[in-house]
Amino acid sequence: MGSWSVTIQGNGPHHNDKPFDIERKVEAFVEDLKASHTVRAADLTIGSRFELDFTKEKLPPLPVKEPAPEEVEEQPTLPPAGGDGTDAANATGGTNEEQPPPLS
Repeated sequence: MGSWSVTIQGNGPHHNDKPFDIERKVEAFVEDLKASHTVRAADLTIGSRFELDFTKEKLPPLPVKEPAPEEVEEQPTLPPAGGDGTDAANATGGTNEEQPPPLS
C-alpha cells in the first residue's frame, strides 16, 4: 500500500452531455476509486496541449488590446499647493490648525 498517481492522455468527445463524454467517464472512474482509495485530487483538462518550447516558436503572439477611452479610469489629483495657506500635507481638505506647530 502506498501513494500512486495516474496520468491518462487522449482524444475524444467531451461536453456533449452524453454518457461517453470524457468528463462523465472521469467522474465515474473517480467515484469508483473513492470506494476503496483516498483520492486527494482529480484533474481533467480539456483543450489543446502544447509543449512550451513548441508554443513559443510556432504560435503567433497574442494581440494587445488597448483600452477604449471609456474603460480608462480617471485618477484623482490633488490640488496644487498655492499661496492661500495650504500645502501638500493638507491639500486633501485639512486646515493649518490641524497641523502641529513648526519646530523652532
